[in-house]
Amino acid sequence: MWKECSNFVEKLLPSTRITKYDKSNLCTEMKFTKDVGITFLTRIACLIIGIAVSVIVARVLGPKGQGIYSLTILFPSIIITFTNLGIGRSTIYYIGKNTYALKDLVGVILGSSFVISIASMFIGLIIVLFFSNSILLGVPRIYLLLALLLIPLQLFSSQSLGGILLGTQKIKEYNLIAIIQSLSMLALMSFFLIKLNSGITGAIIANLLSLLLATISASLCIFGRSENVHPSLQFNKNIFSSLFNFGSKTYLNTVLSFLHLRVDQLMLNFFLNPLAVGFYVISVGIVEKLWLLSQAVSMVLYPKVASMKDEEQRKRFTPIVARNTLLITILGAFLLFLLSKWLILLLYSDKFLPSVAPLQILLIGVVAISVERVLINDILARGKPMINTYITLVALVANIILNVIFIPKYGVIGAAWATSLTYALNSLIKILIYCKLSGNFVSDVILFKKSDIKLYLDALTAVNNKVKHKLNFYAER
Repeated sequence: MWKECSNFVEKLLPSTRITKYDKSNLCTEMKFTKDVGITFLTRIACLIIGIAVSVIVARVLGPKGQGIYSLTILFPSIIITFTNLGIGRSTIYYIGKNTYALKDLVGVILGSSFVISIASMFIGLIIVLFFSNSILLGVPRIYLLLALLLIPLQLFSSQSLGGILLGTQKIKEYNLIAIIQSLSMLALMSFFLIKLNSGITGAIIANLLSLLLATISASLCIFGRSENVHPSLQFNKNIFSSLFNFGSKTYLNTVLSFLHLRVDQLMLNFFLNPLAVGFYVISVGIVEKLWLLSQAVSMVLYPKVASMKDEEQRKRFTPIVARNTLLITILGAFLLFLLSKWLILLLYSDKFLPSVAPLQILLIGVVAISVERVLINDILARGKPMINTYITLVALVANIILNVIFIPKYGVIGAAWATSLTYALNSLIKILIYCKLSGNFVSDVILFKKSDIKLYLDALTAVNNKVKHKLNFYAER
């Protein structure tokens, strides 16, 4: 692979004398850019499909139904977040490090996921039967019971199987599954909500079936070919111990990060009602689409940085990614701010106009946290997960305090301000800590540099050359 890339670099820059070290850096950056590009395009496709799904759900169910549905789907996600024990991150980390035989590692991962799924569903059942009326006010119990079936599918598709694909850097396959799940969700939502008019129950079933298809697709990508992974059925105590030692460090951060992202919805429902959640969820759903780039980058960055041996290469690499992610997110946020009211009216109707103000406020936090989503994976890949945990804990506590103060006084707008302010706090602290760990300056992380222009030009040149090569190839045929 390196030899092929090296030859391509020489053809791309024939007049330049390039050392082996420079070739390695160029190849790494080009491969990374390609993976991010594929992932970003996939996320754009999923964005378009996801907007279509959200429009169907919002228009058919209305603001209150949207709120109930969102809280119902949030419930199994909360359960998994508390019970997954960091298995997804551990999977990517140890596959990237190549510490154990892949078949042994995969066997332990799948076995652990099965046990966690059963335990999670049991815990969820207890909560629904005895505590749902106090935790999720206004959400019928039958919906929560049906949503429990999402737990094993979410755990396998997004955590264990998804982690295996990312750890082995099968980015194309991972993205293909994302497209399959999005398209199936659109088709199923259309069928159950528009054709059958089956309401919230139909929306939950659509989620179940799309996740089932994604899980089957991921399994086929990993295990479906003879040359692919064949998991060992033998329990390996050392692998289990390593996975959960590392996972226990990332686990708390995962829980805290999830709560930081979603506790506002629970608190809105507690202080107000599902109707307020319905308005807020639309705002959040739109602004979080700006995370497409940072999600694409961070997804590819984590296994890439985890496998890097050269510290100087790592030091140079992450700031380039962070500052360019920030720049593109700022541009997207500015455009979305200008179009926010028009988008709400066009997509969701005037019933959802109360979503406009919180949407505009949330843009501040989304821009701030776009850098954090890149840096968190660099810090994690350095084997220092507890740093992320401590910072996220501070941000979560601040978020809860601000929500308690703001929501009773200002409603949905108060929740938006609480979220944006604590996102900014989280990002600021992580930037400072990252710079101390890496030896970079803050300006390296957040300020666009002239040298970055060359990266875009090189990427365009590489794409242009590849297109010409393909055209010449087909012309000769």
